[in-house]
Amino acid sequence: MDEIRYDLRCLTDPQVFAMGRLSAVSDHDVFASESEASLGQSSLTMSLDGRWKFAYAPTPDVLPVGFAALDYDCIGWDEIDVPAHIQLQGYGTPQYVNTQYPWDGHEVLRPPEIPRRDNPVGCYVTHFSVPDSWARHRVVLCLEGVETACFVWLNGVLLGYAEDSFTPHAST
Repeated sequence: MDEIRYDLRCLTDPQVFAMGRLSAVSDHDVFASESEASLGQSSLTMSLDGRWKFAYAPTPDVLPVGFAALDYDCIGWDEIDVPAHIQLQGYGTPQYVNTQYPWDGHEVLRPPEIPRRDNPVGCYVTHFSVPDSWARHRVVLCLEGVETACFVWLNGVLLGYAEDSFTPHAST
């Protein structure tokens, strides 16, 4: 597999819409046994829902430098509920519109440009441990609701980049 590099130019390059991302597939639940399936509780999945460390940046140009590094100290960051909309938790303003783009009337943009004055970015950090019983299994991280685009790191290693708002993104 080619090395994946963090580069914000991905946001404006129409040739790049995914790196390190698995192809979209049906998202059926998986179970280790029939008894697990009957209970609806799988030993093969782990939810990462909960409180995550969170930093808000009004534009991609002012992201916290190096926050994806394994030793980055985000102790002073806010906390936010995941999953949830950041705008409904006090960051920015809701952007949903059904007839225009949120930047209309604020900036003149031509594809593939992105907004420069108001293009909020959320930086999320959480810690978790994979169960020992998963040691010989393929582990997949699935994000089921990212708005616009995302870069994903695990233990300081860039796993991937994806666009397609709210299409589940998975990396191994």
